[in-house]
Amino acid sequence: TPQLVDCVVDIVVLLYQRRLSSFDRSMTGFRRPIGANADLAELEFISALHQTSPELRQDGSIHAADIAHFLKSRYGIDVDLDLVQKTILKGLGGGDDTEDCIDLTEIVAILIIPLLIKFSSSEVDGPADNNNSNDFLEMVDNDIVGDVLQAILHDSTGDCNPKELDRALIRDIFKTYGESQLVNDDDLIDEMIEAAKLPSNSSDDNDRGSLLDKKSFLRALTSDVREYNVEWENTLSTHYFDVFQTYENEPNQELTRNASALLQDERSPVASNYTDMESLDPVHSSSSHKNYGTKLKKVAMYPEVDYTIGSYRSKLFVVLLWFTAVCAYTSYVSPADHDFGKLDCEARDINLFLCQMLNGTSQWLVVFFELSILGTAFICLGSIGHNIHAKSILPTILGMIFVITFAILPYFVELKTDVFSTVKVADGYEFRYVITLCGGFSLLALQLFHIIRLCIPAHVMDKHLRVKQLFTPSLIWYESYSKRAASYKTCNLVRNAHSVHDFEETFSSSQSKTGSISSYGRALLNFRKLSNEFEETGGIVWVWKSLLDGSIYSKEGIWLPSRLVAANLSMVVVIITLLILAFKIISGVNSLVDLFAGFDNDYLPKPWMMITSMYLGVFSALSATITLAMVYIPSAVSQVLQFRSGV
Repeated sequence: TPQLVDCVVDIVVLLYQRRLSSFDRSMTGFRRPIGANADLAELEFISALHQTSPELRQDGSIHAADIAHFLKSRYGIDVDLDLVQKTILKGLGGGDDTEDCIDLTEIVAILIIPLLIKFSSSEVDGPADNNNSNDFLEMVDNDIVGDVLQAILHDSTGDCNPKELDRALIRDIFKTYGESQLVNDDDLIDEMIEAAKLPSNSSDDNDRGSLLDKKSFLRALTSDVREYNVEWENTLSTHYFDVFQTYENEPNQELTRNASALLQDERSPVASNYTDMESLDPVHSSSSHKNYGTKLKKVAMYPEVDYTIGSYRSKLFVVLLWFTAVCAYTSYVSPADHDFGKLDCEARDINLFLCQMLNGTSQWLVVFFELSILGTAFICLGSIGHNIHAKSILPTILGMIFVITFAILPYFVELKTDVFSTVKVADGYEFRYVITLCGGFSLLALQLFHIIRLCIPAHVMDKHLRVKQLFTPSLIWYESYSKRAASYKTCNLVRNAHSVHDFEETFSSSQSKTGSISSYGRALLNFRKLSNEFEETGGIVWVWKSLLDGSIYSKEGIWLPSRLVAANLSMVVVIITLLILAFKIISGVNSLVDLFAGFDNDYLPKPWMMITSMYLGVFSALSATITLAMVYIPSAVSQVLQFRSGV
């Protein structure tokens, strides 16, 4: 009956889905912890990434040397430890002693600065009237700041209602949370009280900060970070541009620290200069922002080929460049096309086996040196001008000349030397010459695209947002995704922390006067209880689906290096090559079947034996290569997620 058929189909589909899910999980998937426990593991992972000492510090602290090494290796900014101590550690690490560092708690405090500013703006100006899909603020309970304040008042005074903001209240809070060394610091206490109050020129007479309520609490939390522009989360720009408002990256250059981007020791009057942020472009930005402060020195870098930090302009260009380099080598430089380094075994009085062994060894050495020298030359010279810092078309034109020399001219000019030969060989694989030529023209097209971008006037780019987005380098897109992912993860972290504290239960138990417990005590108990929550993630289907919808960039913050993409592309090339070989094998087997059909000999394989083994071999080889190609990127992503999750 139709009902029975539908039932059977549903069962088959269900079994297939379960089998696919099981296969997906067995290959790269794993059970990832979720909640506050997972957030702690990821914070420890962040700290471990920044540590540069020989031994990993288990307390998760980041020292001045780690920060200096990061700035130099990532951005080419050369700073001494004294400057790091006086600026970053003094403002974010809690002091200026040589032993000061940034611990996990201070890392969290740094990460939630944009979120606190959003809460403060929402409380003062009301909810923002926008439909920005990149703003993840709706993930967090709007009253979370009020809940935290009530918990502080509940723990320190036994009552959740707003209290008079004075020295006595601040001292009670310090004592409650074990900050006994700060109880007698009257200067610090006065500064905290002053930060919670409204400025003297404010028109709101009903809210002068005399009570420690939600508004005054938010003012205190954000009084020294209001110059940070939360709109940077949604702008097409890099972190470097957000800080310095420039993409200049010349060696020995002195950069001026941007007052709106870094925390200063004193309040700066230039915050109003940053209220009207435009869509940022590395070349055509017409914004003129006021800079002052410490001069930072740059060191020489070669961003075009720095694939570790990813400072090149386009990931597609890098992948095409490597692909074209391999094709050019196999077409014009491969040892199979010339006799460079080979010994003439017949002319020399030497053992044939020894001569062949020496030839094989020498040929692999030749391959090594050719790839090392010629490959490096092609990659480095062809990449000239391929970085987001370039403002002149001359480096890009020079790179185009080298691409033409290595990938295009050999197709039209025939030349034979001991090292390379551009003479076409009719060996059945002549298509490799056409592929190399197409790769060269594709690289020229991408470089020409960059030249056009440099030639478009700034006012034209400013008037047409879509044109500006079209000409924005892919590196800037990916780094803007990472900023949105940081916003998403921070909101998720705060939401998980809010659920762990269970303020509703804390306040209800306080009102009933039975079983009352401090908010942080209840949080510790709940953290232990909620540490066994997991989700299935990292599987093949999950990764490819996340890649297609972009969530792996904008929510997980995964960075896929170009070398990883290039390696995966090489696997696809292997699959295509294997298919071509498979057709030739099938043709050869069919010829053998026709040849053996006229023989009646028990020693010769039967036709069905050859056909069966041939099809099984081709199917197995294709299945293995396709599986490897599908698993390669998901396995790398899964490994990163496991490191983050502490699995």
